[in-house]
Amino acid sequence: DSKKYTSIKWSSSDASVITNDGHIKQDGSNVKTAVLTAVISKGSASEQKTFNISVYPETEPIKIVSAETWHAAEIELRSTENYEHPYLDVDITATFISEKGTVIKRQAFYDGENIWRIRFAPTEEGNWTYITSSTNIKDSGLHGRRGTVVCTPYTGDLEVYKHGFVQRMEGKRYLTYADGTPFFYTADCGWMNLSSRMPLYKTNMPTLGDSAYKTIIDTREKQGYNAYRMNFFIGLAGDCFSEGTYNEGGYPWTKGIVYNDSASSVVEQSTVNNEYRGSQHAFDGIDETVWQARPSYPQWVQIYWRQQKTVDKVRVLFGREDVWHFEIQVSDDQSHYTTVYTTPKQGFAGKEFEYDFAENPTAQFLRVKINNAESGGDAVICEITPYSETGERLDISHYFVDLNPDFFKNTDERIQYITNKGMIANLGLDWGHNLVSGMEPQFKRIAEYINARYGAYPVMWYTAGEAGKGPRKVWVEIAQHMDEIDAYNHVNTIHNDVSNPNYIQDTEDLSWHDVNYTQLGHDVYPDETTYWTKIYNYEPVTPFIEGEAYFENIHGLESYITREAYWKSVMAGGVGFCYSAEGLWQATYDFNDRWQLWGTSPIPWFSALFKEAGAQLPNMKKFMEDINWWELVPDKDAVVWDNAPVGLASPFQKRNEDSSTIIAYVPSNTYSYSGVAKLRPDSSFTAKWYNTRMGEYTLISSNIKTDRSGTWTIPSAPDYSDWALVTFTDHRCPFAKTVLACN
Repeated sequence: DSKKYTSIKWSSSDASVITNDGHIKQDGSNVKTAVLTAVISKGSASEQKTFNISVYPETEPIKIVSAETWHAAEIELRSTENYEHPYLDVDITATFISEKGTVIKRQAFYDGENIWRIRFAPTEEGNWTYITSSTNIKDSGLHGRRGTVVCTPYTGDLEVYKHGFVQRMEGKRYLTYADGTPFFYTADCGWMNLSSRMPLYKTNMPTLGDSAYKTIIDTREKQGYNAYRMNFFIGLAGDCFSEGTYNEGGYPWTKGIVYNDSASSVVEQSTVNNEYRGSQHAFDGIDETVWQARPSYPQWVQIYWRQQKTVDKVRVLFGREDVWHFEIQVSDDQSHYTTVYTTPKQGFAGKEFEYDFAENPTAQFLRVKINNAESGGDAVICEITPYSETGERLDISHYFVDLNPDFFKNTDERIQYITNKGMIANLGLDWGHNLVSGMEPQFKRIAEYINARYGAYPVMWYTAGEAGKGPRKVWVEIAQHMDEIDAYNHVNTIHNDVSNPNYIQDTEDLSWHDVNYTQLGHDVYPDETTYWTKIYNYEPVTPFIEGEAYFENIHGLESYITREAYWKSVMAGGVGFCYSAEGLWQATYDFNDRWQLWGTSPIPWFSALFKEAGAQLPNMKKFMEDINWWELVPDKDAVVWDNAPVGLASPFQKRNEDSSTIIAYVPSNTYSYSGVAKLRPDSSFTAKWYNTRMGEYTLISSNIKTDRSGTWTIPSAPDYSDWALVTFTDHRCPFAKTVLACN
């Protein structure tokens, strides 16, 4: 009955491409197009809709690959076309569909020699089918490729693969694995360990192994750490090396910073976005970034090629429209300069200046010296672009353009080694001050690449180290983008500087912000517990992890200060701690390596690795995992202390909802004191001390009973070193028990 039912009639504009009944025709290697028209009718009413159809030549299916649940399968694609800048010129996305209908999309990453790879970790057992989509639909090697990933059960004993990647579930104050199992973060930090500052293929301590890098990871894995933090330092600055980051695979961007740059002065922290406006931004190939000098004249900025170069033409893009009086000079020794161009008496009016040299100068240095600006404003240049006689750019514009896959292949080995141990690779893109406004597209692009390359591994993203040292709001945009493109909901955050902002002031949308990654810093704070409790109470509710506090022996700090910091931060509501030590965080190689020295003398990595607080951090993890730590909240009233010290030695405590679990921490002190715990009334408990140095329990009593008041008097600690007190419900037993921790 045409009045009751809707009918659809199809017609094709070209039956040699697709017929009216939907039969697709293939024809050799050509892409063919047609228009399908659908006429939708019901009764006397009808509507028409058209669809553009492209039919691609049939390609060989990619071979079937297999992987266990939560393990990365790797799929190789080979392009049929060549690209000038393959990192930038094409995007490929693969859509995976499980037998249950779960859909996961993953980007491909360029891996050199016309090869792109897709890494995909199946989250369910069974067959996953996939198809690729490329922005260049004519590239049959990248577009429309089909295949299958066969997922089998995980058979090992590593927690991250048994339970799935770590994430934050909505409304939780703690982190979990994908199946909801709580995860207590216990990490070490080697900021520079993706670079050759920490060698992968050699060591200077062969008694510990043949790889310095692997020795560190092996040691931490055996001690019980479950995460390791590093930074790519992917941009222009030299946080790892003065000439830029590199490892055994080379620089991340072809030849790296093959030139030096310098300036007469630099605005180190601008009033706009807290940006560092260094001289490198005059040569980075990005018109939106700037070098800015301090407010005086004359000012100059220069590039040093380290060898003689012949210059045919120069483009100078100033930071604003003005009347500029400047010179272009060259030199071979940085002492004697020859002026090869000077503005006429009236100056140059405008913003963009180009000059072709009649006689091409040859030199090692080229600089632009600004003598004055009519407005009186600061000297500011967006870009200086020298060109050779062949048209080659003689700047560092290859950064963020010409990617070197060999750098990342070396990084693959490092990150895979961590994840094969069952540890989380905690990864950041760069340091806060190395991003300035105008570089958002470049950093979003490299975030996509790193997500594509490593997002199918057990990782956590912290985006930037000390984001507040640069334009924090811009870093928030990068972090938001990382969250948007992450198919696996990995934990995503920003490593704070000591200001520890509440990011609600930077954006209304905090859905990207899974954990507040705080930094107390390395100067002893007078009341750490109050400091962390304030962060714990930030709104909206967000878990927090102390990400950088009192690195062991930094500035000569004693080891016990570091140990006490991680206990205090967790007592104040933290859900983990990131440790490091002087000599580890900056990857000090030997006793002569003074790179970023934060002490009186270098502490090599092989000495720093075995510091006492570093060995003791997993004892806290063991202690917490013996109880339902995720049920506990900070509560200053859960214990009433008698004659307790204040300030750094002040005790603090946490409890669960019905006070069947109370834990407290008593920092080191010079005298003994006791307290009264407010436990669950009319209950039975067992009490123990816990030695934080050794990770061992000592029984106090197995027959503690509370009356109607629920109070229990805590005995004085056995000595004056730091202690942790805990009472908790053991759901496996018909009674509660109290545990005290000490060292």
